[in-house]
Amino acid sequence: MRRDLEALGIPYVVSPRLVRGLDYYTRTVFEFTSSALGAQSTVCGGGRYDELVAQLGGPPTPGVGSVWGSSVF
Repeated sequence: MRRDLEALGIPYVVSPRLVRGLDYYTRTVFEFTSSALGAQSTVCGGGRYDELVAQLGGPPTPGVGSVWGSSVF
């Protein structure tokens, strides 16, 4: 993902302290923010959850997901 952002010239900040909800994310979490939104600045957030299905009793299944803020639209 960072390579894609760099190729598009989109600035980003890597934060080892970013926390998004529960502990089901693996390796990668992301959050897109905008200062134009005020206190609720998150536009989109999500990440990889490769181990979530197995933690719930299913087969190992890689996955990625995101949620977009409804106030953006």
